[in-house]
Parts: sequence; structure tokens; C-alpha cells
Amino acid sequence: MAKVVSKVLGLAMDKTIELVAYDDFWLKVFAKEEAALAKLLRNNFIGCEHIGSTAMPNVLARPTLDILCVVHTLDGIELFRNEFMAHGFSLVSNESQQFVFERKAPEGDRVLTNVKILKKGDERINDILDFRDYLNAEPMIATEYKNAKLNLVENHSNDLALYEGMKQRFIEAVLSKIR
Repeated sequence: MAKVVSKVLGLAMDKTIELVAYDDFWLKVFAKEEAALAKLLRNNFIGCEHIGSTAMPNVLARPTLDILCVVHTLDGIELFRNEFMAHGFSLVSNESQQFVFERKAPEGDRVLTNVKILKKGDERINDILDFRDYLNAEPMIATEYKNAKLNLVENHSNDLALYEGMKQRFIEAVLSKIR
């Protein structure tokens, strides 16, 4: 796995935010997860995309694989809950016209994989992909994002809300710029 860059942001229950450099390892893990999700969702499956900072070579990331899974319909996703559980995933959310599943490490405290499931045509799909693609095409913007994450982790080590809020504001600013 990539070198740990920072491990200083304290979270509830003695968790920390760990930022790591890009690693091709994520591509291999994504390919395995994509194949498993395609089998799991069968005919409802349209496709998966590797998203989040682990999909951006010029950005530091938490060591968590983020996947966007697009389906024909969200109807019946709840019925797959047991199959997701058999693959090590637990349902985190089924609000706002999306489902979010996560897989944690065996010790149960670190999230290894997040899977966001959205219905084909959902506007958020384009936002998620456009942000990833823009940062991959614009290394200077990716470096700004990386530096903003590092700065917050180093200077506000006990404020997860600030860290997450900064990321969201950065994403919104980039999306408004490219729209």
C-alpha cells in the first residue's frame, strides 16, 4: 500500500483520518469489486465507476475505495441486502434516491470500500464523474485539492466536520466552474 502521508485527524472512537498517496493497487481492487457487483445485481446492473480520491493520481486519499454503481432501477435493491452482506457489505443508507453500502476491515473499524448505488439518469452521476475527470485532467486543481486536505488535517486535527465541509465546498466550486 502507499506511504502514509498524514494520520493526525482524531475521530470519535479513537479513529484517525489516514491520507495516502495514489497507488495502482486501487485499480486492481476496483476491477474485482466491479465484477462482484455485476454478478450481485444481475440484470439491474448498468456499470460501475471508480470514484473518489483513490481514482485521482494527483490527490491524497483515505485508503477507502469509492465506487459508483449505476442501475436501471432502485426498486428491489433492498432485496439484495442479504447478498451484499454475504459479500461483506452492510447497508449504510437508503435515503435520497440512493443506496450506500460499505465493507469494513475484519477488525471492524476501518471502511475499506464504499459503494454508492444510483439510478440511471440521476444528475449526481454526472457531478461525481465530472469532478473526478476534471481533477484528473487538471493537475494544478488536483494539487490544490490535495494541499487543502493536507492543510486541514494538519491544522484542524480534531474537526472532521470542517474537513468534510471543505471537501464539499471544493467539489461544489469545481463543479460550478466547469458547468
